[in-house]
Amino acid sequence: MANVQLNPTELAIVQFLFEHAHDYQSSKVLASQMAVSDKTVRKYIRELESVLAAYGASIEMKKGSGYRLIVEDNQVFYQLIEAIRDQRHQFEDSSLLADNQDRERYLLNAILLENRQVTIEDLAEQLYISKSTVSTVVQIIKNRIRKYALNIAYDADGYIQVVGQEVDKRRFILNYFFAPKSVDSLNADLIDYKFDGFSTETIFIIVLEKCREFEVRLSDYVLQNLVLHIALAIKRNEKGFVINKTFDDQQLEYSKELFVAEKIVNSIESLIDIKFPEDEAKYIALHLKSKANRLDTSVAKTDSGTDSVAGAEIGTNQPASSVASPTQALNQTSLTLEKQLTLALMVMQEQGDIQFNLDQQLLMGLMVHFEPLLTRLKTGISLQNPLYDELTTKYPEVLTATKKGMQNLQVLQDYEVNNHEWAYISLHMLAACERYKNDHKVNAIVICATGLGSAQMLKSRLEHEFAANLVIVDVISYYQLKDEMLTDIDLIISTIDISTSFYNIPVVKVSVFLNKQDIEALNLHIERQGRGIESSGMKRGPETTQSLSAISKHTPSTQDELENIFNRYLSPERFIIIGDTDATSGVVELSETNEVAETNTANNKQPISEPTRQTVLAQLIEKLSDPRHNLTFVTDLLNQIEIRERFGSVAFTKRVAFPHPAQPVGLTSEIVVGLIPGGMQWDAEHREIQMVILMSHSKIENKGLDVINSGLAELIKHEEKVTAILEQPTFDNFKQIFMEIVRD
Repeated sequence: MANVQLNPTELAIVQFLFEHAHDYQSSKVLASQMAVSDKTVRKYIRELESVLAAYGASIEMKKGSGYRLIVEDNQVFYQLIEAIRDQRHQFEDSSLLADNQDRERYLLNAILLENRQVTIEDLAEQLYISKSTVSTVVQIIKNRIRKYALNIAYDADGYIQVVGQEVDKRRFILNYFFAPKSVDSLNADLIDYKFDGFSTETIFIIVLEKCREFEVRLSDYVLQNLVLHIALAIKRNEKGFVINKTFDDQQLEYSKELFVAEKIVNSIESLIDIKFPEDEAKYIALHLKSKANRLDTSVAKTDSGTDSVAGAEIGTNQPASSVASPTQALNQTSLTLEKQLTLALMVMQEQGDIQFNLDQQLLMGLMVHFEPLLTRLKTGISLQNPLYDELTTKYPEVLTATKKGMQNLQVLQDYEVNNHEWAYISLHMLAACERYKNDHKVNAIVICATGLGSAQMLKSRLEHEFAANLVIVDVISYYQLKDEMLTDIDLIISTIDISTSFYNIPVVKVSVFLNKQDIEALNLHIERQGRGIESSGMKRGPETTQSLSAISKHTPSTQDELENIFNRYLSPERFIIIGDTDATSGVVELSETNEVAETNTANNKQPISEPTRQTVLAQLIEKLSDPRHNLTFVTDLLNQIEIRERFGSVAFTKRVAFPHPAQPVGLTSEIVVGLIPGGMQWDAEHREIQMVILMSHSKIENKGLDVINSGLAELIKHEEKVTAILEQPTFDNFKQIFMEIVRD
C-alpha cells in the first residue's frame, strides 16, 4: 500500500482509538487528548474515513457516546498501525519514548546538550504525541529544574529555553544526565586519579563548557563516551602507555571540532600536571566530529559497491535460500550497525553468561564507541587499556562474555581486535550489568511486633548484608501493616509470624540479630524473587531490542469468548497432515529466494517424501497470511526461528515441536498445526516428532494469545491427548481436545 499521509494529530487519533477500541470516546475526551477543539476533532475524523476504509477499518459514531474504532480486516489494518509506528523512527527513535520520563530526557537533551531550537508544536510532531502531553512534560521539567534556580521560558518565536545562570545549568546537567548514570557508565570505582581535586565531574564540566562555548552539538551518550575516553586517556598517561601510531593528517582535517578538542586538552593540562600525546586532541575531535549530529548507522554504499557501516566494509549478501544462524544473521548486509549490536546483545542475554540490561543506554553507548574503534582498527592504531588488569581480575566473566558475544559482528570481521579493545567494550557491558542488578533488587518491608526499635536495628543489619540485592522500602510495626502498604513489595521480613494468606507475598521470619540461618533463608527468597521480577516482564530497556507486540494477560469469562479467541488464531485452513500421498508431484521446498513453492493442497494433506525440518516448515509457513503481503517475511521468519533454536530446542517433548520466532516479524498472529503420522527427525535429539505447531505472532497486537499458549503448553504435556489427535487427525477433533483442556 502507499505511504500513509496523515498529520500527527490524525495519527494520534487513530492510535488512541486503537488503544481504546473497547469503549466509545467522546469528542471532548479526544479533544483533550489531542489539545485541539471538539470541532477540530470532528473535522479530522471526517478526513480519516477514506484513509481507514482503505485499511479495513472505520470509525463508528454513536450519539451520546462518541466514537469507536471498528476493524473489519485485521490483516490490512495492522499494516496501517505498523506504518504509523515505523514513521516514529524518523524522529530520534521516538517510538522508544513511551513515557514522560523518556520524553523529558529527550527534550532536555535537545535544548541543553544539542542546543536545538524546538517548539511545543515541533515536539508534538516529532514524538507523535499531543501538544497537551508535551505541555505536561514541560511542566515536569519546570518542577525538576526549579531547585537549581532555573526556569522554562519561551522566546518570541515560541522556542523552549532554559533560563538561568550558566553555572546552574551545568550543575543540573551533571546531576540529571550523569549522576548516578555517570558512576556506572564510567566505572568510577576503577578510575582513581592521583591528582587532588580532580574527578570525572571535572572532565564533564570542561567538555560541556567548551562545547557550549563554541556551539558543538553532542548528545548525552556521546558526552558520556567522550568523558570515558578522556578519563582513560589520563589513566594511560599515568601508567606510561603511549599510542603506537599517529594519525595521517589527511584523515582529520582541521575543523571546529579539532579546535574545540585542543581547547579541552589545554584546559585539562592546565589543571593537572599532565601532558597528553600529540594526537590526543585528534581522538577527541573524532568523537565530536563524527557524532556532532545524530548518529547515522544506516548501511551505505562505498565507491567499490560494497556495503559499509560506520566506516567498516561489510561482505556480500549470503544466499537467501540458507536459513541464517545468529552468526550468519550478523553477516547480512541488510543489518545496520544498530541491528548487528542488538542481535548480538540478544544472543548474549539468552546465553546467560552475564546478566545485563539491554537498554537504550547500552545500545547507544556501544554505537557511539564503535566509530572511533573502527577508525583505530582501520588505521592500525592500538590503545592500551589501563584498566585491563583490573577488569581481568575483578570481572573476568564480563570480559569473556563480551568477546564471545561480539566477535562475530560483521563490522569486526576484517580486523583483529586485541584484548585491550575488548576491555574497552566490556566497560559498557559492565555498566549494563550494574544497571541490571539495581533494577532487579527486591523491595522489602520490615515488620516488628511493637515499636520500631528492633525493626530499625534489623534494618541496619539487612542493609549491611544485602545492600546489593535488597531495598528496604519501609520499617513499621505489625499494627501499622495495611494492604495498601504492600503495593510493589516483593518480600516481607518480620520478627514475628505472619500468615502469608492475607498478603499473598512471601514472608521470611528472622531474628532481630539476623543470624546465619536467617541470612541463608533470605538469600534463597531474594534469589527466587529476583527471578520472579525478571519473568514478570520488568523493563529491561527500549527497547531497541523490544517489539511492538504485547500479549494481553487475559482469562476468557465465557465459552463464546474462548471460542472467539481460538478462532482468531487457529482454523481448518491452518491444520494440515504431512506425509506420503498418492500424488507424484507438488513436493514443497524452499526455493533459492526462500519463497514457498506451489503444492498440492487437496484435503490439506501435504505430499512430502521423508519430511525434513526445512520442508515441514515450508509447508506450515505457506499457510500463513503474511507471506502474501510481505516479500521478505519468509526469510525473516526462518531467520528468527533459527535464532530462537540457538537458545534451546523448540521440540518440547519427544513428539511435539513448537517452532516460533525469537522476535515477531509479521502483522498477523496465526498458528499452523502440522501432523506427521509417520514421524520425522527435527534434530539429533528428537527423531520421532509427529506434531509441529508453528506460531507467528504479531508485531502489533496479540490479544488473547496467552490463553492459546497456555492451552498448547498443557496439551503437549499429555501424551494421551497427542495420541488422540494423531489417531483422529481432524481439525474438529483437535479443537475439541484443546477446548476441553483450556476449560479444565
